[in-house]
Amino acid sequence: MAYTDKFLPTDELINEINTLKPHISQVALPKFTGAISVSAVTSYELAIKEILIDYAHSKHNLFGCFVQNYLSRLNGRIEISDLKKEIKKIDNALAANWEEKITEVERVEPSVRSCYQNLIQSRHSYVHANRINLDYDECINDFNIGKKIIEALRSAMV
Repeated sequence: MAYTDKFLPTDELINEINTLKPHISQVALPKFTGAISVSAVTSYELAIKEILIDYAHSKHNLFGCFVQNYLSRLNGRIEISDLKKEIKKIDNALAANWEEKITEVERVEPSVRSCYQNLIQSRHSYVHANRINLDYDECINDFNIGKKIIEALRSAMV
């Protein structure tokens, strides 16, 4: 399965909510935004795991199995700094390469890092405190722009 397939459930959720949005009250809309943020960060996490596991399997089958088991404990710790620490355990050069790829993306999309991080923080706020830090459109925009961080990871790992 391609890592991009992990984004499909969130994309489908967004499309469904968009069709309902004209009928959703402004009081209820933040709850839908929270649900999208949870789904989006889950999609990110699953895509990241897929990329790292595929990379490890390409090096050696047992290494792939080890990474798969190891990543079962990732549990939402997918901020860029957290992932760099994990990737450095595999190879420092991979982490540096990923940073270069992110920098390339930033030349076109300067807010890519903040969009990715904002969505993760919004998800945490929603899950742990039932607070919504982003409005509906910001959440969707951050999800779509944040995907580029994961695309950069994939590009760095091939």
